Amino acid sequence: MLGGGLIALLLVLNAASLYTARYAGRVYPGVRVAGVELGGLDREAARARLEADAAATGRHIDTATAAERALAVGRGGGLLPDAAAWLGALALGRDLAPPPAVVGGEPTPSPLAVGGEPAPPVEAPPVPPPEPVYPATVGGGPTVRDLGFGPSDAARVERLIASLEPDSPLRGRGALILEYGRRYRVDPLLIVVWAHESALCTTGPNTPAHGSWNCGNVVWAGMAPYAARWGCKPGPSSLGHHWGRCPTAEGGLGLWFEYVGTSPVYARAEELRAFAQLYSPCTDPENARRGFACDAAFADRLLALLRAHAGPPAPEPAPAPPPEG
Repeated sequence: MLGGGLIALLLVLNAASLYTARYAGRVYPGVRVAGVELGGLDREAARARLEADAAATGRHIDTATAAERALAVGRGGGLLPDAAAWLGALALGRDLAPPPAVVGGEPTPSPLAVGGEPAPPVEAPPVPPPEPVYPATVGGGPTVRDLGFGPSDAARVERLIASLEPDSPLRGRGALILEYGRRYRVDPLLIVVWAHESALCTTGPNTPAHGSWNCGNVVWAGMAPYAARWGCKPGPSSLGHHWGRCPTAEGGLGLWFEYVGTSPVYARAEELRAFAQLYSPCTDPENARRGFACDAAFADRLLALLRAHAGPPAPEPAPAPPPEG
């Protein structure tokens, strides 16, 4: 009897050890702040998601403190209290109150507390001037600014699209993709995200066949601050999400590159794996239910597609001749 009890205890301890190791440095599943699910995210990704929600809703919260508090649930209280905390979050959920932002030593109340209407979206920051071609990686891993496959020109983007999806309606728009990549300092090869999301505008509810060029599957809450500029509006709902709708290729591509390049959602997630953790999170129930690639697997899939289809880099631009005389 004692032997059986000891074995059971060891099994429980082993399971607990595996669970805590799996979420080392990440928020435990079921932990939320003001209803925003943060389970599975590390500190920076959790803060970025809270900032995205704050931008969409007009809340003023201290996102750094909120992320720290979420990460602290189930940690530092001892074996039994910690286990009770993360088990409770997993089974019942744990929604933490958002700490208000502090300005000049005083907490800033959320605009939702008065009248219930969110503040208007903030204009996107000024865009730096474009560069001649997208620069090659200089040290470090792949980022949304530079995926590490060398410079690209419009012809290379066209070859990538044709190789990935010969019937894509994006064919013939390589120059436009390159232009928006330069404008918002996003590697134009990141259009490979659309290959994963909609087979480059050929499959799904947000494609030209359904009257929309939101082929990157951006939800309306993320799209809203930029929508008017690009002629985009609220779209259909499916898979547990409310999408945006962009009626033109220029609008869909321009909005997507501006969103990825300037949104506070990705301000602290330029490294490709951090970007993937936010763009296609494993905490999204539909990703798990349908077996979609998520988190690091999403980043790895994008890189695998580029290794197979990106082809050689574009030639570096010729240096300017020295001045005469």
